[in-house]
Amino acid sequence: MAQEILLTQRKPAIVFLVSDFLGKPDQRAVGKLAFRHELIPVRVNDPAELKLPAAGLVTLRDPEGGGLVVADLGDPALRTAHARAVAARLDEWDKLFTRQGIDALALTTEADFMLPLRKLFARRSRLFTR
Repeated sequence: MAQEILLTQRKPAIVFLVSDFLGKPDQRAVGKLAFRHELIPVRVNDPAELKLPAAGLVTLRDPEGGGLVVADLGDPALRTAHARAVAARLDEWDKLFTRQGIDALALTTEADFMLPLRKLFARRSRLFTR
């Protein structure tokens, strides 16, 4: 995702990178993007992505490969493993943003986004008016 912006946006800009950030971080591309542009990552997650519901047997489609997988979401071990994997991945992104000095915003689909967005802009405003 960051790589595509680097290839298409030549002039410095404010870049809002909106994603669920569940993919593997590309540290090099994020670093370049943050160096060339004012990068504001906005993570948007559905709580059901972070903690799977105990829904029993479900058929899932791999969005990249298109293959189908049957999973038993009634299995607590599967749900726990999934929650740990998601938390670890989000932690990777958070650490990357912290190392790069990037101010990121985390939102969920079930909460109002206006207050966190206002807080982000208030923080950024204070940083740039010193």
